[in-house]
Amino acid sequence: LDVVCCAIILFIICLISSVGSGLCEEYINFSFLYSQEERETKFAIYIGFISFLTFIILYQVIIPLSLYVIIDLIKIGHVYFINNDILMYNEKVNRGAKCKTLNIPEDLGQIEIIFSDKTGTLTENKMVFKSCSIYGQEYVQDVNYETSTFTRNKDLVDKLTGKKAVPEDEKNTLDKFFLGLAICNTVSLGVQSKHVDKTINKRKETMPESYNGYILNDIQANVLPNYVGESTDEVALVKAAFVYNFQMLERIKDHIKLQTSERDYRLFKPLDILPFDSERKCMSVIIRTEDNQILLFCKGADNVITAKLREETDELVETLKHVTRYAEDGLRVLMIGYREISEEEYESWKENYSIAEASIENKEILVSQSMVEVETGLTLLGATAVEDRLQDNVLETITKLREAGIVVWMLTGDKKETAINIARSSRLFSPQMDLIEVSGETLGDMTSEEVLSKETGLVVNGDSLDEILENKTHLKKFMRLTRQCKAVLISRATPSQKGSLVRAVKQETGLHTLAIGDGANDVNMIQTADVGVGLSGTEGAQAVMAADFAITRFQDLQRLLLVHGFWSYSRLIKVVLHFFYKNAALILVLFWFQPLCAFSGQVMILPIHLLLSTFLYTSLPTIIVGVLERDTAASILVDNPIIYTKSRTGSLYTRQHFWVAILEAAYHSVVIFFISLGTYADSQVGLWEFGSLVCSSCVLVMLLQLAVQVTSWTSLHLLSFLVSLAMYYTVGMVYSSVCTSCQGYQMMQ
Repeated sequence: LDVVCCAIILFIICLISSVGSGLCEEYINFSFLYSQEERETKFAIYIGFISFLTFIILYQVIIPLSLYVIIDLIKIGHVYFINNDILMYNEKVNRGAKCKTLNIPEDLGQIEIIFSDKTGTLTENKMVFKSCSIYGQEYVQDVNYETSTFTRNKDLVDKLTGKKAVPEDEKNTLDKFFLGLAICNTVSLGVQSKHVDKTINKRKETMPESYNGYILNDIQANVLPNYVGESTDEVALVKAAFVYNFQMLERIKDHIKLQTSERDYRLFKPLDILPFDSERKCMSVIIRTEDNQILLFCKGADNVITAKLREETDELVETLKHVTRYAEDGLRVLMIGYREISEEEYESWKENYSIAEASIENKEILVSQSMVEVETGLTLLGATAVEDRLQDNVLETITKLREAGIVVWMLTGDKKETAINIARSSRLFSPQMDLIEVSGETLGDMTSEEVLSKETGLVVNGDSLDEILENKTHLKKFMRLTRQCKAVLISRATPSQKGSLVRAVKQETGLHTLAIGDGANDVNMIQTADVGVGLSGTEGAQAVMAADFAITRFQDLQRLLLVHGFWSYSRLIKVVLHFFYKNAALILVLFWFQPLCAFSGQVMILPIHLLLSTFLYTSLPTIIVGVLERDTAASILVDNPIIYTKSRTGSLYTRQHFWVAILEAAYHSVVIFFISLGTYADSQVGLWEFGSLVCSSCVLVMLLQLAVQVTSWTSLHLLSFLVSLAMYYTVGMVYSSVCTSCQGYQMMQ
């Protein structure tokens, strides 16, 4: 809009000048366009119109087209400093922050809502097998967080090894539970793996209790498999199965090789892998055993597996109690079940599944329906609880972001209880915060006034989110409600829901949004948000590839926004206002001269200086200031996040700032022109000598106006100002000595 205002100013001064030109033709019979004979056939209005076009060419510099080039050069500097910020360098992964686009560094200073994933973004994504519930009984592992080790549950080991007598049903459930953990996944052995040495098979029956990383204490690291999986959850569960002696030693297309607690090798033929998807929220593996049984193992979210069970048992009731407590403790919960499939049923299902996979129309829907058909009638095996600790300084980072006035939304696929626990642990939800659970039904009766008088957090389930997004009335009420809340939590959210929610927030509120995540399921919201940040972790590079910025730790977001975001925005504001000022000052100096030359369009400044005044003579200091200016120290910005509010709310640059810059330019142009005019009053000085004084004054005043705004002087600042002055006088001397026949100098001679 400010560029439009410049165009309006251009139109006004061109109109005034063209009217003046027409009046001069009408009343003093003067025209710079036509001879005496030609003027007799021309009307003053026509002459004024032609003059209008002339003045557009003369004054068009007031529209700062070169500003876009300068801004791009400045942004290159901003990107360089972001990429080389040593405080955002992570020695563990030998990587730092990376800016992948030139378009939006300044947008980092205007973020009002952050959409964050949980796993791998707020947490470390280093899964540790914490506990499990099998046959309605809970088995807890003692975890050492400093060394990432855990101690096996002795009661569970005794049951698995037969030292403790258990009913046959429970023993079968225990065996199938760990068999499911070892097989129901897509984990493979890394290229650097080595098969377990034969000597390991001869080790004592009593295995060591402590498990560290990939190895047991009595096994050398160079002879153990290196498990690689699509998610760290799967790897953690496969390692847990390995610790309890259900050891996957080989996985290829034709078979899966396991060594079980009976110390024998078992081969399983994988028939089908039904991969996890965000709609089913589970994955399954169909295998053929050595005795020709066909078994399906299915693991997934607790509510999904519960709905697929054949019957409700006492063991299920106890397991669900454990699952609820795990979720409340912030643990990641999965349930696992199995079923035996007859040969006839499998052949029939396989035929339908193959048809669905080969279909062209509605392929995804048909394949998903076919998967759901076979994933029914399950028998419960148990539940797993995996712990994923928060990253370092997550609490401090979220606290600082909230102090800066940024609302943080956490979007996760975990259970509501798990998500709430992590939200409280990370201080997304403060201890004194009241939580409101919202659904499509309750939203209709809820108003934003209910949360105005207290600090409130909002909790929404994925199913309720669908109702809200599909109903325009509910969506508008939901958006009004979220504006009054300090934090928002969305549980059981699918990747498509994440993207749809970000898009809805942008459209309904018009606020600047940022999305941060680390996995492929976060790509949708990262690409939808105004600014996308990918966290390079253990879930691949999809999020980083899709993002505008890449960081290695969530804590880096604090410095990226509060420091680099604020600096980038404030620097560009200073540069933009200075550009409007200096362009307006130069043009208005030419405008004040027009009454003295009968609005003929004559200029008193040499064309070479007029061309270079706003570009070569003053651009270098502008670039240096735009790249290096730090009006507030980084430590102050981090310690006082409230300062970020100035850039977030746009108070650093308003319409008033623009008009103040224009009025300042008008005032300086009046002073420069009329003092210069008075200096040469009643003298015989020529037009170009007068213009040289005016031009020199303009260049000096422009540089001084920028210099007084610099708050962090460096040698580069001083050098840029001196170089600019040197270029001005050098060009003038070279031009006057070489171009003696050029316009202006013939008259001066």
